[in-house]
Amino acid sequence: MLPVFLKLKSYFLNFTNIRFVFKLLLLITFLQLYSCSSTQHATAQVKVSFDVFYNELSPYGRWATHPQQGRVWYPSVHADFSPYGTNGYWAFTDAGWTWISDFQWGWAPFHYGRWFFETSSGWGWVPDVNWSPGWVVWKRAEGFYGWAPIGPGIGIDFAYSSGYAIPNDHWHFIRDHDFGRRDMHNFYVNPSDFKGIIPFSSPINNFHRDGLVHSKYNKGPIREEVERMAGRPLGDIYIQESLKPTQQLDKNRLELYRPTFQRRIHEKNKALKPPVILPPRYKPQRDKLIVPAPKNLQKQNPQYRAIPITPKTKKEKH
Repeated sequence: MLPVFLKLKSYFLNFTNIRFVFKLLLLITFLQLYSCSSTQHATAQVKVSFDVFYNELSPYGRWATHPQQGRVWYPSVHADFSPYGTNGYWAFTDAGWTWISDFQWGWAPFHYGRWFFETSSGWGWVPDVNWSPGWVVWKRAEGFYGWAPIGPGIGIDFAYSSGYAIPNDHWHFIRDHDFGRRDMHNFYVNPSDFKGIIPFSSPINNFHRDGLVHSKYNKGPIREEVERMAGRPLGDIYIQESLKPTQQLDKNRLELYRPTFQRRIHEKNKALKPPVILPPRYKPQRDKLIVPAPKNLQKQNPQYRAIPITPKTKKEKH
């Protein structure tokens, strides 16, 4: 009887050990996964001061105080510069259609804040704390995609309402089969043809609420539709958080700096102590702003194509 008891005791002990080891392995695996997840979220939600905009953008332009907009940054670019149109292109990432800029400072003004235009001073950027792949209004017309920057103080919902009007010359349109090209600036439709496109266009309502960056934005054209129109598949591009101000695409990985901010919007513009501002590096000339661009920046003028467009007429309602 005793040998049988000893065998049973040994059996249950071994079985208990196996269960213990199995639970231990599960616990270790869980801790490793939790550690990786925590590290990723910590990287994605690095908190910085709002002054990062002033410090990082000052070498590439000038800061000024605007009577309506508060602190405004004017980039040192060519006079024909336009936001979301010059030195960059749209690429589809896990956040939607993301503007990838060739400007070294592109990580900030094309993903935070708003742009506005004045004849006397050109394009200016008003900083804000919410991130987006691109703060623009998207539109779709038959055979075309279009986009235009959202102005200061305009929320995403109002920007897509009928009450928000955008000047025609702020838009960029491109044939749907050319959208997504890296050289898309060579395929912009000439603004003189907008009269046959804009009145017959409609907004693209592809909104997304991003819990990681705590903002609501429009992801732009539907990926499957763009692939069908272009006749080619789109590669998968994933955003990788960067700990320093940068925006760099390497194959299918977009290294991008998109921190969260310690100060909220109501504290930012007027409450911040203004930085030391260097003398303006520009001169007005007959209603045009001539701003010296960096020496290493090659001028890139949009090459408009002569695309024949037959103006459509609205159907009368009976």
